[in-house]
Amino acid sequence: MRVWLGLLTWWWVGAAAAVPFVCGIADGYPPYQYRDGRGQPAGLDVEVARLVLEQAGRAAQFAQGNFDELLSRMAFGVGQLDGLCGAELSVERARRFALTQPYFARRSVIFVPDRASMHTLADLAGKVVTGDRQSFAEEAIKSQRLPVRIMQTASKAASFDLLAAGKVAAVIAPEEVGSYLARQRGLAVRIIDAGDPGTPVSILLHRGDAATLRLLNQAIKILGQEGRIGEVILRYQR
Repeated sequence: MRVWLGLLTWWWVGAAAAVPFVCGIADGYPPYQYRDGRGQPAGLDVEVARLVLEQAGRAAQFAQGNFDELLSRMAFGVGQLDGLCGAELSVERARRFALTQPYFARRSVIFVPDRASMHTLADLAGKVVTGDRQSFAEEAIKSQRLPVRIMQTASKAASFDLLAAGKVAAVIAPEEVGSYLARQRGLAVRIIDAGDPGTPVSILLHRGDAATLRLLNQAIKILGQEGRIGEVILRYQR
Protein backbone atom coordinates (compact mmCIF):
# COMPACT_ATOMS: atom_id res chain seq x y z
CA MET A 1 0.00 0.00 0.00
CA ARG A 2 2.80 2.43 0.87
CA VAL A 3 4.56 1.73 -2.41
CA TRP A 4 1.29 2.38 -4.26
CA LEU A 5 0.74 5.67 -2.43
CA GLY A 6 4.32 6.68 -3.15
CA LEU A 7 3.90 6.02 -6.84
CA LEU A 8 0.61 7.92 -6.86
CA THR A 9 2.25 10.92 -5.20
CA TRP A 10 5.14 10.81 -7.67
CA TRP A 11 2.69 10.70 -10.59
CA TRP A 12 0.64 13.62 -9.22
CA VAL A 13 3.67 15.87 -8.67
CA GLY A 14 5.05 14.97 -12.09
CA ALA A 15 1.71 15.66 -13.79
CA ALA A 16 1.40 19.06 -12.08
CA ALA A 17 4.93 19.99 -13.15
CA ALA A 18 4.13 19.01 -16.75
CA VAL A 19 1.26 21.51 -16.92
CA PRO A 20 2.72 24.84 -18.12
CA PHE A 21 2.07 28.08 -16.27
CA VAL A 22 0.62 30.44 -18.89
CA CYS A 23 1.90 33.91 -18.07
CA GLY A 24 0.71 37.07 -19.80
CA ILE A 25 3.50 39.45 -20.76
CA ALA A 26 3.41 42.85 -22.47
CA ASP A 27 5.18 43.40 -25.78
CA GLY A 28 6.08 47.10 -25.80
CA TYR A 29 7.97 47.84 -22.56
CA PRO A 30 11.69 47.36 -23.22
CA PRO A 31 13.92 46.55 -21.42
CA TYR A 32 11.37 44.79 -19.17
CA GLN A 33 8.88 43.17 -21.56
CA TYR A 34 9.25 43.15 -25.34
CA ARG A 35 9.79 40.94 -28.40
CA ASP A 36 13.32 40.11 -29.49
CA GLY A 37 14.54 40.00 -33.10
CA ARG A 38 12.87 36.61 -33.58
CA GLY A 39 9.55 37.83 -32.17
CA GLN A 40 10.01 35.91 -28.92
CA PRO A 41 9.28 37.25 -25.39
CA ALA A 42 12.32 38.94 -23.89
CA GLY A 43 13.28 41.31 -21.08
CA LEU A 44 13.95 41.45 -17.36
CA ASP A 45 10.46 40.33 -16.32
CA VAL A 46 10.56 37.41 -18.77
CA GLU A 47 13.90 36.20 -17.40
CA VAL A 48 12.72 36.51 -13.80
CA ALA A 49 9.47 34.69 -14.59
CA ARG A 50 11.40 31.80 -16.15
CA LEU A 51 13.68 31.59 -13.10
CA VAL A 52 10.78 31.68 -10.64
CA LEU A 53 8.68 29.11 -12.50
CA GLU A 54 11.65 26.78 -12.98
CA GLN A 55 12.39 27.01 -9.25
CA ALA A 56 8.71 26.28 -8.57
CA GLY A 57 8.78 23.22 -10.85
CA ARG A 58 6.52 24.70 -13.53
CA ALA A 59 7.23 25.18 -17.22
CA ALA A 60 6.81 28.77 -18.42
CA GLN A 61 4.56 29.53 -21.38
CA PHE A 62 4.08 33.17 -22.38
CA ALA A 63 1.03 34.84 -23.92
CA GLN A 64 2.27 38.18 -25.21
CA GLY A 65 0.19 41.22 -26.14
CA ASN A 66 -1.25 44.51 -24.95
CA PHE A 67 -1.03 44.65 -21.15
CA ASP A 68 -4.49 46.17 -20.60
CA GLU A 69 -6.07 43.44 -22.75
CA LEU A 70 -4.18 40.75 -20.84
CA LEU A 71 -5.30 42.27 -17.55
CA SER A 72 -8.92 42.20 -18.75
CA ARG A 73 -8.54 38.55 -19.74
CA MET A 74 -7.35 37.79 -16.22
CA ALA A 75 -10.18 39.77 -14.64
CA PHE A 76 -12.95 38.13 -16.70
CA GLY A 77 -11.43 34.67 -17.13
CA VAL A 78 -11.30 34.97 -20.93
CA GLY A 79 -8.70 32.59 -22.33
CA GLN A 80 -6.31 30.49 -20.28
CA LEU A 81 -4.03 32.80 -18.31
CA ASP A 82 -2.58 31.67 -14.99
CA GLY A 83 -0.98 35.01 -14.22
CA LEU A 84 0.63 38.22 -15.46
CA CYS A 85 4.39 38.60 -15.19
CA GLY A 86 5.99 41.90 -14.26
CA ALA A 87 2.84 43.57 -12.90
CA GLU A 88 3.26 46.76 -10.90
CA LEU A 89 1.41 46.93 -7.59
CA SER A 90 -1.59 49.25 -7.37
CA VAL A 91 -4.49 49.54 -4.96
CA GLU A 92 -6.93 48.40 -7.66
CA ARG A 93 -4.86 45.37 -8.62
CA ALA A 94 -4.36 44.35 -4.99
CA ARG A 95 -8.14 44.51 -4.55
CA ARG A 96 -8.96 42.34 -7.56
CA PHE A 97 -6.04 39.91 -7.74
CA ALA A 98 -3.40 38.11 -5.70
CA LEU A 99 0.18 39.29 -6.11
CA THR A 100 3.38 37.52 -5.18
CA GLN A 101 5.93 39.20 -2.98
CA PRO A 102 7.80 41.85 -5.02
CA TYR A 103 11.08 40.96 -6.72
CA PHE A 104 11.88 44.45 -8.04
CA ALA A 105 10.77 48.09 -7.91
CA ARG A 106 10.60 50.66 -10.68
CA ARG A 107 9.87 54.37 -10.71
CA SER A 108 7.10 55.96 -12.74
CA VAL A 109 8.14 59.35 -14.16
CA ILE A 110 7.06 61.85 -16.82
CA PHE A 111 9.20 62.41 -19.92
CA VAL A 112 9.14 65.74 -21.76
CA PRO A 113 11.28 66.99 -24.66
CA ASP A 114 14.53 68.48 -23.39
CA ARG A 115 13.74 71.79 -25.09
CA ALA A 116 10.29 72.07 -23.46
CA SER A 117 9.56 74.68 -20.79
CA MET A 118 7.75 72.17 -18.58
CA HIS A 119 9.48 71.41 -15.25
CA THR A 120 6.70 70.54 -12.77
CA LEU A 121 3.38 68.72 -12.79
CA ALA A 122 1.58 72.04 -12.83
CA ASP A 123 3.30 72.90 -16.13
CA LEU A 124 1.37 70.05 -17.77
CA ALA A 125 -1.94 71.89 -17.35
CA GLY A 126 -3.79 72.13 -20.65
CA LYS A 127 -1.50 69.59 -22.32
CA VAL A 128 -2.04 66.11 -23.82
CA VAL A 129 -0.05 63.38 -22.08
CA THR A 130 0.13 59.67 -22.84
CA GLY A 131 -0.66 57.69 -19.72
CA ASP A 132 0.49 54.60 -17.87
CA ARG A 133 -2.70 53.26 -16.34
CA GLN A 134 -2.72 53.01 -12.50
CA SER A 135 0.93 54.18 -12.32
CA PHE A 136 2.19 56.45 -9.54
CA ALA A 137 2.81 59.37 -11.94
CA GLU A 138 -0.62 59.17 -13.57
CA GLU A 139 -2.33 59.02 -10.18
CA ALA A 140 -0.23 62.01 -9.02
CA ILE A 141 -1.55 64.12 -11.90
CA LYS A 142 -5.13 63.05 -11.20
CA SER A 143 -4.81 63.71 -7.47
CA GLN A 144 -3.87 67.34 -8.15
CA ARG A 145 -6.95 67.72 -10.37
CA LEU A 146 -4.85 69.25 -13.12
CA PRO A 147 -6.60 69.95 -16.45
CA VAL A 148 -4.47 67.42 -18.30
CA ARG A 149 -5.82 65.20 -21.08
CA ILE A 150 -4.42 61.71 -20.50
CA MET A 151 -4.64 59.38 -23.50
CA GLN A 152 -3.73 55.69 -23.46
CA THR A 153 -1.72 54.08 -26.26
CA ALA A 154 -1.16 50.49 -27.33
CA SER A 155 2.45 50.55 -26.12
CA LYS A 156 5.13 52.80 -24.70
CA ALA A 157 6.85 52.63 -28.09
CA ALA A 158 3.73 54.21 -29.63
CA SER A 159 3.75 56.87 -26.91
CA PHE A 160 7.33 57.89 -27.71
CA ASP A 161 6.57 57.96 -31.43
CA LEU A 162 3.85 60.52 -30.63
CA LEU A 163 6.27 62.51 -28.45
CA ALA A 164 8.91 62.53 -31.20
CA ALA A 165 6.29 63.74 -33.70
CA GLY A 166 5.20 66.55 -31.34
CA LYS A 167 1.67 65.16 -31.08
CA VAL A 168 1.76 64.90 -27.26
CA ALA A 169 3.51 67.08 -24.68
CA ALA A 170 4.70 64.31 -22.38
CA VAL A 171 4.82 60.57 -21.76
CA ILE A 172 4.28 58.76 -18.46
CA ALA A 173 6.47 55.65 -18.29
CA PRO A 174 8.75 53.63 -16.03
CA GLU A 175 12.10 55.44 -15.93
CA GLU A 176 14.19 52.71 -17.59
CA VAL A 177 11.54 52.05 -20.26
CA GLY A 178 11.31 55.71 -21.25
CA SER A 179 15.09 56.19 -21.26
CA TYR A 180 15.50 53.12 -23.46
CA LEU A 181 12.87 54.19 -25.99
CA ALA A 182 14.09 57.80 -26.10
CA ARG A 183 17.67 56.67 -26.81
CA GLN A 184 16.38 54.31 -29.48
CA ARG A 185 14.77 57.26 -31.27
CA GLY A 186 17.59 59.73 -30.69
CA LEU A 187 15.12 61.83 -28.74
CA ALA A 188 16.52 64.25 -26.13
CA VAL A 189 14.23 64.20 -23.08
CA ARG A 190 14.07 65.39 -19.49
CA ILE A 191 12.24 63.87 -16.54
CA ILE A 192 9.58 65.47 -14.38
CA ASP A 193 9.76 63.57 -11.10
CA ALA A 194 6.32 62.81 -9.67
CA GLY A 195 7.83 61.60 -6.39
CA ASP A 196 7.51 57.86 -6.95
CA PRO A 197 9.73 56.12 -4.34
CA GLY A 198 9.61 52.93 -6.41
CA THR A 199 6.58 50.83 -7.30
CA PRO A 200 6.85 47.12 -6.36
CA VAL A 201 6.74 44.62 -9.23
CA SER A 202 5.26 41.13 -8.76
CA ILE A 203 3.63 38.24 -10.58
CA LEU A 204 -0.12 38.77 -10.59
CA LEU A 205 -2.36 35.73 -9.98
CA HIS A 206 -6.05 34.95 -9.80
CA ARG A 207 -7.48 35.81 -6.39
CA GLY A 208 -8.05 32.61 -4.46
CA ASP A 209 -5.15 30.71 -6.05
CA ALA A 210 -3.46 30.30 -2.68
CA ALA A 211 -1.49 27.18 -3.63
CA THR A 212 0.27 28.87 -6.56
CA LEU A 213 0.83 32.02 -4.52
CA ARG A 214 2.63 30.05 -1.81
CA LEU A 215 4.65 28.13 -4.40
CA LEU A 216 5.83 31.23 -6.27
CA ASN A 217 6.52 33.20 -3.09
CA GLN A 218 8.76 30.40 -1.87
CA ALA A 219 10.57 30.33 -5.21
CA ILE A 220 11.09 34.11 -5.17
CA LYS A 221 12.41 33.90 -1.60
CA ILE A 222 14.94 31.19 -2.48
CA LEU A 223 16.10 32.95 -5.66
CA GLY A 224 16.43 36.21 -3.74
CA GLN A 225 18.55 34.57 -1.04
CA GLU A 226 20.77 32.98 -3.68
CA GLY A 227 21.17 36.35 -5.44
CA ARG A 228 19.97 34.98 -8.78
CA ILE A 229 17.18 37.54 -9.28
CA GLY A 230 19.62 40.29 -8.31
CA GLU A 231 22.04 39.11 -11.02
CA VAL A 232 19.32 39.51 -13.66
CA ILE A 233 18.38 42.99 -12.42
CA LEU A 234 22.03 44.16 -12.42
CA ARG A 235 22.47 43.06 -16.03
CA TYR A 236 19.54 45.23 -17.12
CA GLN A 237 20.69 48.25 -15.13
CA ARG A 238 24.14 48.43 -16.69
